[in-house]
Amino acid sequence: MSVIESTHNNEAEIFEAAVLFRDIRGSSQLIQEIPPNDFFELLNRLLNAQAQQIHLFEGAGVKYTGDGVMAIFRGMGRSYLALSCALELAKLSKEQKMPFGVGVAQGLVLAGLIGDSSQAGKRRQHDVIGATVHLAARLYSVANAGEVISTRSVNTAAKITTAEPRHIDGVSVRGFEQEISCVAF
Repeated sequence: MSVIESTHNNEAEIFEAAVLFRDIRGSSQLIQEIPPNDFFELLNRLLNAQAQQIHLFEGAGVKYTGDGVMAIFRGMGRSYLALSCALELAKLSKEQKMPFGVGVAQGLVLAGLIGDSSQAGKRRQHDVIGATVHLAARLYSVANAGEVISTRSVNTAAKITTAEPRHIDGVSVRGFEQEISCVAF
């Protein structure tokens, strides 16, 4: 059972988590350059390799967003695990035909079932939402291919010593009033 499947049928759970988002750069162009079946096969191989990395670092895959993926990390060491995972994913990006950027943020999230709960629809799925999720998504959108951008607070808590971050002060993030202090790897 995954981390988010532990919530009860109609109950939502609020908790602290590190959220990782990853998205392919130039996928619209790439899908036009290679046959769709080849793109689909490449994408699935990449998603499989990334899922293995996420699980290796004790994360839980929440969802696939087309050619993107979202994962959460809970408990002690979540910042370290999420940022270490992101750095390993960034190494994968440099070896792929499908390069991608990664964003990591930490804070409160809300997990539970979302979607149509009417008798006619009955289409609900487990998801994780909140400002932290939005922030991680915004950070990956500004990351270059092979780059990880995280909040400075994630980096401080993670205490990563294997890579030297580049500090980025005053990042304007759509949807957030205050600028965010970030680091890039």
